[in-house]
Amino acid sequence: MDAQTPFEVSSSQVEARPVFQQGGDSVAASSGPLSACAIQELLTQEWQRARGSRGQLAVVLVRSLNRGERGQAQHAAAILAELQPSARVGSYDRYALLIVCPQTRAESATQLARTLAVRLSGRGRIACGVAAHPEMASSPAELVSAAERAARRASGAEPVVVAPALPYVVEPRASFAAPVAGVLAEALPRWQAASAQAAAVLMLGEAGAGKQTIAQAMHLQGAHKNGPFKVVHCSAIPEDAIASVLFATDRGAFADAKGGTLFLEDVAALSLAAQSLLVQTLETRSLPGATQPLDVQCVASTHHDLGALCAQGRFRADLLQLLNAVKLEVPALRNRSEEILSLAEHFVAAISAQWGAVAPRITEESRSLLADYAWPGNVSELRHVMERAVALAEDDSITPAEFPEHVRTAVAGESEPERVSLPRGFLDLRASLLDHEAMLIRQALQLTRGNQRKAASLLKLPLRTLERKLRNLGGRQRLMAS
Repeated sequence: MDAQTPFEVSSSQVEARPVFQQGGDSVAASSGPLSACAIQELLTQEWQRARGSRGQLAVVLVRSLNRGERGQAQHAAAILAELQPSARVGSYDRYALLIVCPQTRAESATQLARTLAVRLSGRGRIACGVAAHPEMASSPAELVSAAERAARRASGAEPVVVAPALPYVVEPRASFAAPVAGVLAEALPRWQAASAQAAAVLMLGEAGAGKQTIAQAMHLQGAHKNGPFKVVHCSAIPEDAIASVLFATDRGAFADAKGGTLFLEDVAALSLAAQSLLVQTLETRSLPGATQPLDVQCVASTHHDLGALCAQGRFRADLLQLLNAVKLEVPALRNRSEEILSLAEHFVAAISAQWGAVAPRITEESRSLLADYAWPGNVSELRHVMERAVALAEDDSITPAEFPEHVRTAVAGESEPERVSLPRGFLDLRASLLDHEAMLIRQALQLTRGNQRKAASLLKLPLRTLERKLRNLGGRQRLMAS
């Protein structure tokens, strides 16, 4: 019986150190599939490049709907090399591949996914989720999360699903506001003083560092706490719609946030014309063309060096001066390691409450893994990982099995082991355990004449867990016949 799942990549298939920096560019060692850690590193590099150049970036998450032959990753890599040489494929988990497509729009990535679904369909049913920057996500982790959610909505009848575009303006749930702790708690009095005066605030930090969730928590402790907290995804707004989306006196974001806080996510993405209107609004504290004062606290965020953008003529110096009145720097999550577990528990509780479910317990093994991981995607990545874990959790607990492969295998400060020449499958503990597990399940089903409930009792497993394992193994009939 073949123990390897369709998208599981063996050590001989994966490039151990596939990407390195040379003159500011990512250089791939070959066109083969990447490891889970390497594809995430590549995604981060391409995201930074796309954000810096205001370019495009798309990802496709390809998920197996049933077990099949080995070598899906190799076949996907070969097809991508033929169709789009710049795209790279890597492992995401045992049942999914992640494809990173630089300088690619959603339409092109969707067509690529459809071609892959057709070309790979002979090796099992395939589901593809497509997401693109900037219209569908504001961080690398959100991009992958959007693609994964889309892939989970896909089916054999509809193998390719595209993630929905980000709404230009949203009002996040208050339950997702991240707890204010550490260095940010020290900055809270400055925020409250700015809130009392409806003064602008500038929040700086890496992509995904949690600027929005922290701003929302601070909003709830400021003078505008009784008003709405609105978020504007600046990079997602088309140039010809910015004026109406932000500054319309009847339906614009500033008008809708009256009495509350307006969070401008990635303010550096605004054009110079939009920046001019923002300067006018902040200086006069009223909308362009309006006479009534506007009681809104404006919070602008970015991971760019706005001083450097001013020197390049891409950001207005007078706007920077207005925003610099109160400046808060949000450290990367790796520099707030004491907050990782409390944030993880916070997200598990908030996500479970949103879904109307009981919050699962994070096991000690999972807590150790969360604390040891470096979190290059910051708070955004942590939230995505915990959302995924809550969705996959069984038996009311979150174990490492519910985490993506790159989180399970990457330990901060630990380099990848050197590649050694061994027979394929040698010392493959996972494959051996899967083989043994399949044998025990097969024996239990044979003893109970295919009765899954009785087999689950014999195996000391919840019925739901056995049903999931059977789906992964290709179904009861196929397993008993093997």
